[in-house]
Amino acid sequence: MFRKFRSLREYLQVFLADFQLVFGAIRDRRSAHATEFQLRRNVHRLEKGLRNPQCRVPFGLAYAGQTRADFLRLQDRLPPQIRQWAQHVLDEYAVRHGQPVEPPAPQALAGAAPPPPDSGPDTYEVLRQVVGARSSCRHFAAPAPTPAQVADLLHDMDNIPTSCNREAYKALVVQAPAVRDWLLANSIGLTNFSGTEHCTVVAFAADLSAVNHPRDRHVPVIDCSFASLLLALAAQAKGLATCYLNWPIRPSIDHAARQRLGLRPSEKIVFCMLVGHARADTPSGKSAKSGRVEWVR
Repeated sequence: MFRKFRSLREYLQVFLADFQLVFGAIRDRRSAHATEFQLRRNVHRLEKGLRNPQCRVPFGLAYAGQTRADFLRLQDRLPPQIRQWAQHVLDEYAVRHGQPVEPPAPQALAGAAPPPPDSGPDTYEVLRQVVGARSSCRHFAAPAPTPAQVADLLHDMDNIPTSCNREAYKALVVQAPAVRDWLLANSIGLTNFSGTEHCTVVAFAADLSAVNHPRDRHVPVIDCSFASLLLALAAQAKGLATCYLNWPIRPSIDHAARQRLGLRPSEKIVFCMLVGHARADTPSGKSAKSGRVEWVR
């Protein structure tokens, strides 16, 4: 009976802490940090409307003016590529509404992905091989990945899909030994691991300032998942091994993590990932999976 009471109390604490965090982030929506997420979301909405062949004119009047004002106020703090993208969309929106009969053709932004090649290797087959070869590594060998290697793995993270282009996540490459050891000590499921001292720990944190409504509180977690999947596949393609580490949902641990990692009050760790070289003499095995596919007809 006492164990059941303790479990119920823990569930209640987690529930209250989670909703306190969500509602606190939503109340903070007037801050520049939260407004930047809203700006990204609204620019994304305007862009999708402009790309619609049956785009009606006018559209977006409920938020276009505020989006322009937010952009002018926050443009200096935006990353260059985001600032360029937002400026392009807002300018095109203004032209489209000024000339509804002859809408301008969409222009390619600098750095946009090139079209796929007409010939060459089957890129999907290469991806299939990488996905099929990856497993969760439990035993690592020296040397640890260099900062340059890790940076190379994270290079293409700005191309992953995120909800309304808000990028409501953060990938923290932990280099401080004390913080790294603390993360490993508080992660779940590290029993019988070896060689973790040779790994780089990447913590993925969700930012709930991007949540507009409590029903959308899962969105930052989805963004973390997309980002971590790219990291795992990039590492596999580069000859490095990875392993996801479960992170406990406990208010006290989350509070300590914010202090140690310098996270905002609206940010919390979702999971961590180990990146390193697999030990050739101690394979981790690859668990079979069924795919969990079901056809609904």
